[in-house]
Parts: sequence; C-alpha cells; structure tokens
Amino acid sequence: MVQHRGWRRVGVGIAAAVLAWTPGLPLQGSMAHEPVPMNRQDCTEQRGYYLDILLRNTLLYNSDLYAQTGQLELAARSLHHGATLVPTIENPNLRSELVARLIGREGGQPSTLDQLLTYYQTTKQTEALLPLLEAIAVGARSLNGDSYGMINSRQATLVRLAQIYHDLGYPEQARAQLDEAQFSLVSLQGEGYGLLVAPMAETYATLGESETAIALLDPALALTRQMSLDTGSDRLAYQSDIFSTLAIAYARSGALSTAMQILGEIRHDGIRARTLIAMADYQPSADQSIRLLDQAAQQFQTLTPEERSPLVAPLALGYGQAGQWEAALRQVDQIQSAEAKIRSLSELAALQASQPSTGTDRDLLAELVTTAQGMTPFYDGDRLIEQAAQSYIDQQHYDLALQLSQQLDENLKSNLLQRLIPAASRHGAMDVAYAALAVIPPGWENQLYYLSLKEIVAAYAQAGQYDQALAELGNLRNTPYVPSYTQAQIAIAQAYGAEGNTEAAVDHLNQALQSMTDLEAAIEQEMLITIAGQFAKLDRPEEAIAVQTQVLGQDSYGVVSSMDALLDQYLRADHDELAVQLVQAVEVGYGRDRLLYQILNHQLNLGDYGAAASTAGQLDDDRQQIVAWLTVVDYYTAAAQPEPALALLEQATAIATALDGMDEDSAATNPDRAAAIQMDGSIPYRDPLDRGTLIESIAVRYAELRQHETAVEVSRALRSPLAQDQLKQRLMCYQD
Repeated sequence: MVQHRGWRRVGVGIAAAVLAWTPGLPLQGSMAHEPVPMNRQDCTEQRGYYLDILLRNTLLYNSDLYAQTGQLELAARSLHHGATLVPTIENPNLRSELVARLIGREGGQPSTLDQLLTYYQTTKQTEALLPLLEAIAVGARSLNGDSYGMINSRQATLVRLAQIYHDLGYPEQARAQLDEAQFSLVSLQGEGYGLLVAPMAETYATLGESETAIALLDPALALTRQMSLDTGSDRLAYQSDIFSTLAIAYARSGALSTAMQILGEIRHDGIRARTLIAMADYQPSADQSIRLLDQAAQQFQTLTPEERSPLVAPLALGYGQAGQWEAALRQVDQIQSAEAKIRSLSELAALQASQPSTGTDRDLLAELVTTAQGMTPFYDGDRLIEQAAQSYIDQQHYDLALQLSQQLDENLKSNLLQRLIPAASRHGAMDVAYAALAVIPPGWENQLYYLSLKEIVAAYAQAGQYDQALAELGNLRNTPYVPSYTQAQIAIAQAYGAEGNTEAAVDHLNQALQSMTDLEAAIEQEMLITIAGQFAKLDRPEEAIAVQTQVLGQDSYGVVSSMDALLDQYLRADHDELAVQLVQAVEVGYGRDRLLYQILNHQLNLGDYGAAASTAGQLDDDRQQIVAWLTVVDYYTAAAQPEPALALLEQATAIATALDGMDEDSAATNPDRAAAIQMDGSIPYRDPLDRGTLIESIAVRYAELRQHETAVEVSRALRSPLAQDQLKQRLMCYQD
C-alpha cells in the first residue's frame, strides 16, 4: 500500500478522538525489564473512553447535523444508533448527559428529537419513531445510580417520553413510561418533591387518570407544607414556587378546590399573581376564570414594576381568552417594553381571529407594526415583526401571516410571503397560498412568482394531487438563474418515488433533464447533481451514473466541487455503492481519502460497521487506514461484537508494525517539527499518526477487548524498551 506522507489533514478530528490519551513515547531507554506492579488506584485508564468521545462529540453531533440540513430520516437512524450504544457507556455521569441529549433536555433548540417529532407527525409516519423512543427508554433505564441527580434524570426522561407517546397517540406506551417513572419517586421525597411530581401528575391527567395524578400530588403537598422557612425570603419564594406548581397541577387534574386552597398558602405576592393567571386556564367557566384574573390584577397593586412587568402580557392574554377584551387591551396599553407589547399584540391577534365577536374593532396587527416601526434602531422592529410572522406560520395561522404581510414594506413583505406560501401549501391551506401568490411583488422576470408557484406544485404532488400539480406546472418556466420548472419536475418525481411509483418518478426526472436548455451553466450543473441524487434514491444506478458522467464532463462547476456535491447527494440517498464507485473514479492522491472518509463517517453514523470497515480498507494512506479501522473497532466493541473487532486489529497491527520512520515524531525528537511549531502554533506538538502512537492505540484496543496477552505482544513492537514498559503499565489498568 502506498503511503502519502504529505497528506495529513484528512481525518484529523477522528484521529484526535481515536488516538486520545496517548502520552509521548521517549526514544531513549535502558534495557528491557518487567514493569513494576501498578497500584490500581494509580490507573488513569478507563475502559470505554474512546467510545465516550465518539458518542458525545461525533455520533450525536452528526445526528444534529443531519437534522439541521433537512436529512431527517438519516437523523432518525443516526440518533437511534447512538441511543442503542448509550447503555454500554460505563461512566454513569456521561450516560446521564447523553440521555439528556437524546431526549432534548440539553443542547440546541429545537432538539433533533423535536424536529423528528414535527417531521414524522406532519408526514403521518409516527410509527417510524417507535424504535428510537424505545431505545431512549432503554437508555433512561440504564441510569440506575442512587444519586439524586441520576434518579431525577431517569424520572424526567421517562415522563418526557410519556408526554411524547401521548402526543403521538400511543396511550398505553405513555402509561408504561409513567408507571416505571413512579418507582423512582420513593428516593426523591425531599423538599423539592413537588417540582418533580407535578409533570408526571399532569401527564397522568392528560391520559384521563386524574385519581392517580392526585394520589401523586397529595404527599408532595404534605412535604411542601412541612418546609422550614427560617432562612429568609429566598426560602419563602422557593416554597411559594413549589406551591404554585402544585396548584396548577391540581387544577389540571380537576381538583380545583384543592388548587384554590393551595393558592391561599402562597405567601409570595409575585408568585401568587402568576399562579392566579395560570390557574384561570383550567376553570370550568369563564366567570370563574375572570374572578381569578381580577384577583391577579388586584395583586399587581402590591408588586414592584420589575415584578409586575413579566406578568402583564400573560394577564392580558388570559383576559382575551375569557372574552374580556376591554380588560385585555387595558393591560396591553400598560406594557412599557415595545418587545413585550409586540408579542402580546401578536398573541391577542391570533386569539381575536379565532373568536367570532370580540367586542373590539382595534386592528391589533396594525398596532403591532406601528409599535415596531417606532423602535430605535429600526432593524430591531423589523426583527420583531419577522418573529411575529414566523410564529404565525409555525402555528399555522396562515391567514394572519398574510394579513401581517400587507402591513409591511416591499422587502419584508416579499421575504414573508416566500416563507408563507410553501408552509401554507404543505399544510393544505391552498386558499391562503394562492392569495399570497396574487400579491407577490413583481420582480426581475417574475422570478419570485415562479419560485412561489413551484412550492404550490410541490405541495400538490406531496399530497398525491398530481392533476393539480401538473395543471400548475404548465404555468411555470425557468429563467437562466431560477430553474423553477425543473425544480417542480424534480419535486413531482420525489413525490412519486416516496409512494413507490418508480416509473413515474423516473419519467419526471427525465423531463427535468430535458427542461434545462436555457439555464446558466453553474445552475444547470447544480440541477444535474440533484437529479443524479434522485436517481440514486430510486435505486437507479445506471441513470445516476449517466447523469454523473455528464456532470464530470463539464468544467464550469469545478470537478472537485462537483465530486463533493455528487457524493453528498449519494449519501443523502443512502446509496453507498454509488458513493464508493464515484470515489474509485478519482485518481490516487487527488483527494480520494478525504471523500472516502465522508463515506466512512456516514456508514458509522448509521451503524453499518461492516461497510465502514470495507471503506476504511480502501484508504490510500496507511496511517489513516489504521485510524479508521480503530474507529470501527470502537463501535464493534461497544456493540459487543469482538470477533470482527479483533480481525480489524490484526490487520491494523500488521500495517503499523511495518511502518518506517521514528516511533515518536514530536518537537522533542524532530527539529523540523519544532521549527514548524514556532511558525504555526496550530501544528500539534506530536504527530498524532506517528508509528508509536498507532501501535500504542492498537494495544489499548486489544486490552479493552480483554486480550491482555496480545496487547502486551503488540507493545513489544515499540523500538524503545522504556516506551514498552510505559505501555505495559497502562495495559495493566485493563486487567480485570
């Protein structure tokens, strides 16, 4: 195998993870001798350390990346793969952290799971999520420590799963999670018990099991009443917050008299006002709701402006929900913050639209825009208008979003309509979509109109309404830089493909190919790459390769960029064979390994270890090949598949021990590296792919697999006796 020593940047991230915890190996040493027996307390090694890094920094991160780039089916598979490995993590704190990541209680918002829930509910494929949810539940059950944090994490995850199952329409699975979560409660009965019990009780109530909910809340209420309050006002606020949580939970469970009794025990005025507003939602009549809201308004007299400020908007909304529009708008008029006022006006406008007669003729959307336009700097107001509009789109208040668009300047109006039309179309609100299309501002060659109409065509196709899609298709045309007609043909093909009608999908892809005669060269190249990917998704490799040949035969897009884009399309289609064939066409030394690493990572993300091992074997650089195999070994080890892991280690050992050059290539041993570091601080002190590091990493993998004798044998391949002894000391930590 040829070694390309000049190429070292590919796979550095994986190398850092795979070869982590590898200390320097000094070349000088004395005669070989048996290492001094090590005290177990001196061990810094931890079995499973490499998998910890891969799961936290690679697998779950890549799941998020799939979701962020719209590859939600791949995101679901990758997240499921990660979830199945979480119980194998030996570090309980990391296991708890990863479960929180999976369920969406940590990391960015919305979480990957949140995005998957939205996608699979919208596409009516919720059953596809069941394996992932069960894997997360297994991960939660593996949080079996006795610490408060561990028990709380398990309980919170199971309750969240119950809520998800309920939302998806699986009440039996929801109840099973709640019943299991109850077993954790015995160990959590401290002062904050009410904060933990309330979400569980509320979820039982949504399942129609109010008696179970109240039985959970009663002991929490008793514990809260027993709290000692002799440590100051913070302590009082803490107790009041728990009382508030319990009062709302009782109200949601139908125990209104108990909720009202607890209300009288809240001694913090601000929290009491907040609770009154929240409880108004759960009263059986509007009159009872209004009484609570009036009490909250009266309570405002005792609050400082700082305490009152965050409560005015919820109070206004509460009055609006109770049909008291004059009171609601009086509260809005008192809001000093322009941002808070805009958000209140936005919420009330949505409520106003849902009520047949509100008793007010104030144009709340116009007031919203006027308030925003009075802000300084102006772009803060624009930002808030766009947020309000996006909120309407997200909540499927498409008619309100359209009304709001008419209050805006041409630029904001155009941006909003371009977001509104596809969203309304996808959810079947075609009347709003067409009304929005009719007011699209004119643009150069009417490109915005064609872009928007293309979204309507795609929505018809996704809904299976192909006659309507084809009727509108005739009203579309490409412009040199906006291939709306071609994109619409591709969208129709995607819809046919999703329902299994491959022949119709292929026909529309061929029509898309024929429609690109007037496109600018780079746009044509982009469309060709997309079509190749669609052929791959339909498992039509011959057609994909034909389009691929056309792409690579043109220079306008750039061969390297085209390769990357084609590979991305094939991986999005989960067609590894086409991806590998594409890379095999690349001449050795011209970036092949970089492309192969992309395929390798994709296969590992989805748990296809055998394919990943095969891809790693095609890498041109010997050292990178070892690193790739070690990554696959870590996954095999986590999945309790030692046989293929040992086979890969044997191949890696044969290559590593035959490498030439020094064992340690560091600033201490290599003057050229030391000089380079002086010029570029990003260069690592030691080459992470030197012979010694690779051999040491292989030996540790053998030790992780409890192959201690083989690990020691591998250590003897190091050229320095001292380095051998140091490695043997490390290996002792893995002996059971």
